Amino acid sequence: MITNSLKHAFPKGTPGEINVDFGHDDGTFVLSVADNGRGFPEDMDFRKTDSMGLQLVNS
Repeated sequence: MITNSLKHAFPKGTPGEINVDFGHDDGTFVLSVADNGRGFPEDMDFRKTDSMGLQLVNS
């Protein structure tokens, strides 16, 4: 997920932040990865994609 952020959220070395948080909530472990990059194109549904990277993100 971090590699996806580096590759797609910050093209050509544009600056930004990637935040990684790991914890637990009611006995369930939670991993959160977020960035403040450019985001998804408006016409793209990231839940329905053939991209291996986004399939992993949705998992």
